Parts: sequence; structure tokens; C-alpha cells
Amino acid sequence: MTRQAEQTQKARQWDRDINEGGEGYNPYREEKAGTLSLAARKQHLQQELLTLDSATVREAGISKADREAQIKAEIAEIEAQIEANDNAKLVAAGWTPEVTLARRDEWNGIVKSGAIKTLDDKCSLQTRLGWTLDDLKAALANHRMQGNIE
Repeated sequence: MTRQAEQTQKARQWDRDINEGGEGYNPYREEKAGTLSLAARKQHLQQELLTLDSATVREAGISKADREAQIKAEIAEIEAQIEANDNAKLVAAGWTPEVTLARRDEWNGIVKSGAIKTLDDKCSLQTRLGWTLDDLKAALANHRMQGNIE
């Protein structure tokens, strides 16, 4: 069976089993189209890890433990790539570690001053600042920074 025929067969099987006959997300279709994103690849590998059985790996000529180790290593590599991409996007958007700390201090100062009393106050402040509290939280998490947000 050719690789293309195998991919088509896997895509049909996925649609039957996972998508219950529908045409929802299908990693085999995305891979076939050459557009498999990192997140989709990670999801596909996690699914493979969950459904890994001895017969499948025996056909590939490796042990189940070896295949599990390969999958886990691929997942770790993908997670590192996703984190690097997220960090690059934040820095490109101006969320360097220094800017993030300054914005956290600015936010905390505004909150401590009592300027935010209602949700409307918070929304208008975020509009004026040009960034949201969720943006700040994401940047802090991505840069692995400690400290409280008021």
C-alpha cells in the first residue's frame, strides 16, 4: 500500500471512529495537505500514545516501550517549539521581560490607587493602555515571572 493510500485509509478510519462519520478535525487529512500545525501534531501523537498497542509496534519492528519513548520525546520537542514560538510572538508584540515587569507594576499601581471600581473601569483602562489583563498574565506565565497581579 502506498503512503498516500495509507493516509487516505487512516483519514477515513479517523472520521468513522473519532468524528462519528462526520468531517471534523482529522490529523491525517491535515498531514496529507502538508499543513499539520505543531499543536495538531502534538494532539495526534498524544492520541497515538493513548491507543498504542503491542501489535502496532511489533509491525514496525520495535518494542512498545521504545515507541512510547519516541512519542514522548517528539511531544517534548513539539512543546519546546510551541513555547519558543509563543515567546517569539510575545517579544515581537513588545512583551519583553522588562516591558512585562513594567506593565505589571503599572497595573498594580493603578489597582492600588482605587481607579478600578467597576468592570467598565477595567475595560476602559485596558482600552487606554492598549493591552489587557489577560495579555499581562500570559506574558508573565510565558516569561515564568513570579509576583502578584493585584
